[in-house]
Amino acid sequence: MKRIHGKIILLFLILFTSIVSANNKYCTYSIKSSKENIFINEPIYITFHARQKTKNEVMFFDLKPRQNPKYEIISIKEKRHEFNYHDAEKTFTYLVFAKKSGKINVELDFRIRRASDDAVSEAYTGSRDNVKSIPTTNVNIALVSVSLNVKALKQNVNGVGNFKLDMKVDKK
Repeated sequence: MKRIHGKIILLFLILFTSIVSANNKYCTYSIKSSKENIFINEPIYITFHARQKTKNEVMFFDLKPRQNPKYEIISIKEKRHEFNYHDAEKTFTYLVFAKKSGKINVELDFRIRRASDDAVSEAYTGSRDNVKSIPTTNVNIALVSVSLNVKALKQNVNGVGNFKLDMKVDKK
């Protein structure tokens, strides 16, 4: 009886591993943060970079941050590079402000929209009045959250970081 349970668990683990690795066969990606140990209200950058692996279809990358009262996140830049056809690359840059002290996990939702060449060409045929949306197959990838260690400030201030202030008074 125990051997059957072990075989079922082993079969389940092999199946689960193949599903997880199948989600990563479409692209390579990386997540980087400018700092991990920060103070409350200190701004940091989080950069997410994705590049297409499979070269037989058109891909679009979408990244959406999850809102959380522990941090504020602002999209700074999205840059798409296409070196060759079927070789998409996109970089997302976010600015994060921690609002609470302690360990904070910044979570991002990553989706790959895949389309065939026929679907793309069909969407762009005709005049601009009959443009259709491109039918895609969506794949959601589970990302590891970015962990931040946030320290409280000794004084109540609104901004943290290195500043250089210049002031000039015009005489009239």
